[in-house]
Amino acid sequence: MHLTSGDSERNSGTLEGDARKFMEDGNLMSATFAGSWRRSQGELSLFFVDNCSNGDQNFVISQVNLIDKSMTVKVYLTL
Repeated sequence: MHLTSGDSERNSGTLEGDARKFMEDGNLMSATFAGSWRRSQGELSLFFVDNCSNGDQNFVISQVNLIDKSMTVKVYLTL
């Protein structure tokens, strides 16, 4: 994942990246994703859409607590 700052205070911007996962049946699934992010004090919020190699598309919201190094992820299927 690559984050790019969109403002001088580095509190928001865009993101992009790719991921790969081996499924239980041994097949490899890949995905590219793009979206935006924002930071408020010790919390980073990520919002993006991923495009999977099997045709699935998901909207993902991730909340990262930079202080205690924890993360929550919500995935919404779009198709």
